[in-house]
Amino acid sequence: MSIFLPFEKLTYSTKLSREEALAKLAENIAPEKPFGFGTPKTAYDKPYVGQCNGNAFNVKRAIGYRNSFLPMIKGEVVSDISGTKVQVTMRPNVLVLVFMAFWMTGVGAACVFTVFSANKQDLSVFSFIPFVMLFFGIGMLYGGFKIEANIAKKDLARILEAR
Repeated sequence: MSIFLPFEKLTYSTKLSREEALAKLAENIAPEKPFGFGTPKTAYDKPYVGQCNGNAFNVKRAIGYRNSFLPMIKGEVVSDISGTKVQVTMRPNVLVLVFMAFWMTGVGAACVFTVFSANKQDLSVFSFIPFVMLFFGIGMLYGGFKIEANIAKKDLARILEAR
């Protein structure tokens, strides 16, 4: 099932101790400011917003623009023989996944209807609109997520001095 959903699971290995890795993460995470209508766009002085509690963290990149496909990053810092391992999971926001599931279901049904009705009537250019919408939705979901996930991967590797 996970091959159909834009999720990333990765493990960073670092020579830092668990405490040093947690300190590096904490100094790069700002608490998220409350959202309010009519308030000016908030700028953060740190690259990530969220929280770091104990050995775990739950963050997202602090960006100055709106991106619904921005990965939600959950991680856990664990000690290892050769240093420290940081296990990270990235996924889109749950609301985005729910919306895209409705989109793909509706457009997928239209694609199936088009295929089954193709031999009963002549196909026109408009018959391919559901297929274009389906591929556009898939590209938007995976493309938007992967671009932001790749940026976060590089950032986390830099912060954690990891491989």
